[in-house]
Amino acid sequence: MHELTATTMAVSLCALLATPCGAQSPGGPPAADHWTISVYTGSSPFALTPPASVPHPVLTAAHVTDMPDLKIDTVAHPNLVSANGRIYMFFTAKDLSVNKGGIGLAESVDGLHWTFRKTVLREPFVLSSPFVFRWQGAYYMVPESYTEHTIRLYRATSFPDQWEYVRDLLAGEPAEAFISPTIVQHEQRWYLFTSPSGNDTLRLFVAANPTGPWAEHPASPVVGKDPPQRQACGDDPSCRTARSTEWRRTASRRTACRCSPRRSHRSARRSTPTRRWRRR
Repeated sequence: MHELTATTMAVSLCALLATPCGAQSPGGPPAADHWTISVYTGSSPFALTPPASVPHPVLTAAHVTDMPDLKIDTVAHPNLVSANGRIYMFFTAKDLSVNKGGIGLAESVDGLHWTFRKTVLREPFVLSSPFVFRWQGAYYMVPESYTEHTIRLYRATSFPDQWEYVRDLLAGEPAEAFISPTIVQHEQRWYLFTSPSGNDTLRLFVAANPTGPWAEHPASPVVGKDPPQRQACGDDPSCRTARSTEWRRTASRRTACRCSPRRSHRSARRSTPTRRWRRR
């Protein structure tokens, strides 16, 4: 679970948006499919504005300078952790032309002004959408690795910039993808939310601890375009949790779609709050 101080909670109520309108190519105009990261502030997740005192965007592809073999043109999917008196941002850094990149790290003391530190995780395949949490005194990361049809777990050997692979939490069929995996602890159980390709289905898995084994929840998929797939939960507390999560996720989708560099939506703004809105 994240350990949020009052400072980071204030940032999360305004938090970071990945926006497609500010990425710049050297000598050229911004590209609509290239993403940057900006800070917005407000009294709630549904009333956000960019602070006038902060230059925008706060992080761009130009800040990522330690992957010379790639032409990084997109940064997205910011995920925040408060530790050691600082706020750490883990984010996707990608060269869209070859669909490769890694997980970047930036840090801040106030949540508004950010400094890029380094790329902390790279693999031969695509990594994106990092989700970082703490369990039993150690930090773990679950990034998206959809091309491998798996959900991979990493552990920090020296937080925040050194990570090692632990195991696969889930492994699917060749045609199966796990998009934007997110892990939540609730009442001594751990829940993992993920989507297959597309944005109209949300699957739910459950485990006794985050290292697994994970089993698909009886109520899964908790969001789906086919109404009969939304199974009745009865009085099982875990089912009620899944049902309430479905409502929260659906409500947030109606307010602002959760976009990413490889998916398009009908939202006019095409900017999306990060997963930190979810209550821990």
